Parts: sequence; structure tokens; C-alpha cells
Amino acid sequence: MLAELLERRQFLSATVLAVNAGGASFTDSIGVHWQADRGFSGGMRSTTPAGIIGTSDTPLYDQQRVGKSFSFSAPVKNGTYELELRFAEKDFTESGDRKITVTAEDHRVITRMDLVTSAGPVTPYIRTFTVTVADGHLSLGFAGEKSKACVAGIRLIKGEALSTRPMTWQSAPADPIDREESQSFVANGKLYVLGGYISTPDFKATTRVDAYDPTAQKWTRMADLPVKLTHAGTVVDGDMVWFVGGYVGDFPPRPPGGGPPATSAVYLYSISRNKWYSGPSLPSARGAGGAAMVGRNLYFFGGGNKSRTADEEDVYRIDVDHSSRGWTRIGEMPNPRNHLGAVAVGGKIYAIGGQHLLEKESVNQNEMDEYDPATNKWHVRQPMPRPFSHFNAATVVYNDRYIITVGGESPHDVGKADVYAYDTQQDHWGQLTSLPEARRAGVAGIIGERLFQSTGYEHDDGQTSTTFALADISDLFE
Repeated sequence: MLAELLERRQFLSATVLAVNAGGASFTDSIGVHWQADRGFSGGMRSTTPAGIIGTSDTPLYDQQRVGKSFSFSAPVKNGTYELELRFAEKDFTESGDRKITVTAEDHRVITRMDLVTSAGPVTPYIRTFTVTVADGHLSLGFAGEKSKACVAGIRLIKGEALSTRPMTWQSAPADPIDREESQSFVANGKLYVLGGYISTPDFKATTRVDAYDPTAQKWTRMADLPVKLTHAGTVVDGDMVWFVGGYVGDFPPRPPGGGPPATSAVYLYSISRNKWYSGPSLPSARGAGGAAMVGRNLYFFGGGNKSRTADEEDVYRIDVDHSSRGWTRIGEMPNPRNHLGAVAVGGKIYAIGGQHLLEKESVNQNEMDEYDPATNKWHVRQPMPRPFSHFNAATVVYNDRYIITVGGESPHDVGKADVYAYDTQQDHWGQLTSLPEARRAGVAGIIGERLFQSTGYEHDDGQTSTTFALADISDLFE
């Protein structure tokens, strides 16, 4: 308990300044206290509720400072900081109606940003930058084009932001088939892509499995899945790969909008034998949940129920060395959701983004939760830069520290090219070089120092087989 309190105190003390622009004082979901609107010259307060979606911190975004041109200044010690700016478009639903330019310490950090294009209406959006203060004051300037500029929150944090230099994605050999919503994993220097949907508008599913070898620059077909599987939680345990829950069959197998039912089935794949086995079933059916492994225990959490009508809170655990004993329910996750990212880093498990409900009723989430198996407790961490989902098979870990999400969707059915990185040690998000094209529900993997993205869906073009690669991603985290 003492270590936990010290960790929390250290995290909160990293905040040097936090101002709820246009609003009252407010303590957010991760415990940061935002001071009431202050430090501005020009502009005016806008406090009209707007129905902000995908966040637990609605008061921070409902209340904003707006104006054609206004500035902010606050006394701080000289040094280098991470500057976090928070936004949400409350007034417009079409792109082009508002463009925002921001300067920090006389350097332009945002140029003509369109919040509807970047994040969507009534949707939180966070931008981070590294700034150096040399005159004892943090100085910011905001200017609007076509309409007034706006800002919801200003936060200054000790240390530099997770910054990267621009890199170029290169094309690699395409997957043999167009597909999305596949499962994936990396083993023996190869990226495996399994199942998924292969056609529109009926979304036929496939059992096909292919593995990409970047050294040979070649795809090889492997043993087919036992069933047409999508949305399964995937965990590699040495030679064996676990596929937990998911959806089985084409979408939709019944009247439009129904979708395939979730399954409680668990399948295991032997990499060396290229062979499939049945595993111990979940206590109940789940689709699009998260799975991760710490020690010899595998955890599964969240996801939708069998009929796709509700998100489930259950957290299950299984000892993989004694799997015949089956799954044990050990608790609940704090914000049940589906289509989330899930990985283990440093003995902790992270539930990243995701959405509430499914299809047209879905609402993306920006929540980041950390689970500690040692204490069986969840903690809310720094939220994603935007509410985001459909990157579950494109969530990877680099250097046992950084979590990278590649592509995704926000809002429903709208693919994005965004690539984000989260520093688990500093509890900071940063934005990396975007994909060449928008991709939702694709796959990703790190092989050596190279980051690969393959397949996915783009609203106008349907499923795709394209594969992209970033060379030597160690350069991204200097």
C-alpha cells in the first residue's frame, strides 16, 4: 500500500500547472487537480454543455476559453517541460468551419488544426509538445481562422514529452488476401495474420492463416483456423499461442445489424507443429475482449456478451501450467468495453481505449487502465490522445516499456492513420509518424527493430492487404 501511495504521489507531483480553460476548478479521473480559468488575456469563457463523448472528464471539455485571438501566461521555473493541450469541438460538425493555430514560447506548435477532421465533433483531443521556458513564464498564443480558437485545458508536466523525429513508412509485400478484424502475433521473426473478414458489404469470414517473413520478404500459408474466427484475445506463451473468445462466423449471419455471436471457445496453436488444439473454454461467451499474460497466469477481461447487447466487466484468470483447472473469475474491470488494446508490460496489464456497445450504437473511449495482478487492483492512467478503438490486433510493446497502437477507428467505422505511443514509466502519451493511409482493424508487430502494419479496413475502399514498415524504431525513442 505504501509503495502504491508513493507511486501515485510521484505521478501527481509531476504536474507543474493545470488550468481548466474557461471553467471551474476540477479534479479529473486520474487525480490531477485543474485550477479554475486564469492566466488568459483576451477571449471569453464558454461553459455551455455539449455532450462530450468517450471520457470520464466531461467538465474539463464542456468548459473552454474561446476567442479570435487570445494568449495565456503563467509564472513557472525555467526549464524543459511537456506541454499538454486539451481540445474538443463543441460548436461544429463539419470540417473546415474552425482552424486553430497555437504558439508556445514564440514557436508555432499547431498550424490550422481542424478539430472535426482531427478528432470529430464533441470528442476529446490531446496534443503534447516539449517546450523550454527561459524567462520565468509559460507563454502561449491562440488564433482562430474562419471562427474563434478554443482550448479546454492547459497542463505543464516536468520533463520532456514523448517526442519522435519523423520517419517514413515503406511498402512491404501485401498479405495474400484483403482482410480486417484478424488476429495476429509475432514469433520466430515472422508476423502471423489469422482469420478476419474478407469481403464487403456482407463481411464473410475466413479461416485462412498466413505468416510474413521480412527477411525473405515472403508470405507463407499456414494451417487454417478450426473455425472462422475474429476478435479473439491473443497471447503468445512460448511455442503455444492462445486465442480466447471472439466472434465465430460471417457478419451478419442473420438480419443486418445482428452480427455473429460471441463464443466461449478457446483455441491453441502450436507454432513449431503448425497445428491447432482446443483449450479450456471461458465461463461465458465473450467477443472483442482483452487478453494478456503475467508470469504463468493468463488474464482475459471485458468484451461483449454472446448476443452483442452489453459489455461485460468480468476478469478471468487461468494458470496455463494447470489449464485443466479452468478459468477463475477474480474481479471486475472499472470501465467494461470492447475492441480495446490489451498488453502486459513490466508485470502490469494495460487496457487501452476501446468502445462501449457495438456498431452504430458504439461510443469510443479514451480511458487507459492499468491492472496489477499482485494486488488485483485497477488504476486509471493518462487517457489516450483521443477516444479510439479497433486497434486490438495492432497494439504492440517495444523495449518492455512503450506501448504502440497502430491505426484504429474514431468515430464508428471511420478509420484513422494515427500511431500513438505510451510510456509506461512516465505515464505519457505521444503521437508517432502516421500511417500512409487510414486503417482500422488491421494488425501490427515488431520484428527486430522494425514495426510492421498489415491489412485493415478503410471506409471508402473496404478491406485491404497492404503492408507497411518502419525501419529501426529505436530512433523514435531517443
